[in-house]
Amino acid sequence: MVAWHGKLLVGVGVNLRGYDMGKKKLLKKCELKELNAPINGIQIFGDRIFVTMVSDSFHVYKYRPRE
Repeated sequence: MVAWHGKLLVGVGVNLRGYDMGKKKLLKKCELKELNAPINGIQIFGDRIFVTMVSDSFHVYKYRPRE
């Protein structure tokens, strides 16, 4: 889990999810499904999201909100 732009990024198995805080509970805002392997760690550098996998690999993602 890592804080990012006032939201929460969570690695759940092979899914990467973004949550935002509602008035009473967390709301799932975005989800990247079915990555190659379970997520081991998440790092944020600027506008890039680095996701490390159990299979000793990593992916770089960039969040683009819908306009």
